[in-house]
Amino acid sequence: MGKHMSLKHQWFMLQQQLNCVGDSKHEAKQVNKQFCNNNNTKWNPLKTMGIYSESTYDNYMDVGNSFIGWLKETHPEIKELQDLTKSIAIEYIQDRIDDGLRSSTIDKDQAAFNKVFITYDDFHISMDDLRDVGYIKDTDIIKGRYEHEFDAKYDLHVLLAEATSARRSSLCEVTNKQHHHLQYIICPESIYRCNDKLYCSLVEKGGLYRNTEVLGSKMTEIEQLYSIKNIEIAERNTLRCKEEYEQQYKNFSQPFLEKDSLPTTEPIHQKRAEYAKAFYHQLEQEKIDRGQKIEKNCYKEFDKELVQEVSNNLGHGRLDICVMHYLR
Repeated sequence: MGKHMSLKHQWFMLQQQLNCVGDSKHEAKQVNKQFCNNNNTKWNPLKTMGIYSESTYDNYMDVGNSFIGWLKETHPEIKELQDLTKSIAIEYIQDRIDDGLRSSTIDKDQAAFNKVFITYDDFHISMDDLRDVGYIKDTDIIKGRYEHEFDAKYDLHVLLAEATSARRSSLCEVTNKQHHHLQYIICPESIYRCNDKLYCSLVEKGGLYRNTEVLGSKMTEIEQLYSIKNIEIAERNTLRCKEEYEQQYKNFSQPFLEKDSLPTTEPIHQKRAEYAKAFYHQLEQEKIDRGQKIEKNCYKEFDKELVQEVSNNLGHGRLDICVMHYLR
């Protein structure tokens, strides 16, 4: 059998079929309108088959490159884009929302999927689909129209998210997610003490493991949780490794939170940004207390060394993502 065409090339071929850069979009709309009239179907003036803007074409290619990278990590079984489903595309978008990306970025993702897969049956991603996975317009937040107050019944969800930067899937497992790896929901034994600090072991996107430092301001609250009081927090001299955690997890007690106990409409991912800012300021103070100077060598605003540590605790590898979407 012949070698599979790469997923990136498959995306390119789909998009290239829609390449109408240089053609008149107005004329295409009129042709489409006439076609709809002739076939007794409703005409949507916003819907045309082609891509007529060079910048839009390039933007959609960027979306494709990012999505394909994610797809290889989380769904290695997908070798052909014809096997792609709407639910997988929405899973990708939900991960992007949980990472705190701007609504304009999510809008671009939605538009790219709806255009590139325009010929796929039952693939259209609507605004209701986005809202179901926690989408909120940036302007609603900036203008103060979205002042979210969590119900008291979610106090533990909020505390764990604020203290550890855990994503929704680590707090209470989301059954509509289709990750190929086991979801390791936070249990009391996930938290341990090392050198006078608390850490929480997390296995998240793509099976990536990290030990995230519990915010100093939240340590007392975490230690006072009833579930932890009855399980002595392990004292260690070194951070826990992934293999050790996965082996130990089989014998852990029940998770703190029940599966699917937090609706996707509750924007718990916002707590990751709050964690990032608070943790950065904590690291700043610790550095000052050691008599060291705070540098402004990252985007002329932040100390690169500290941003790297915040990024690691969030489970990110890129400093620009950490700065643009969490610290600013």
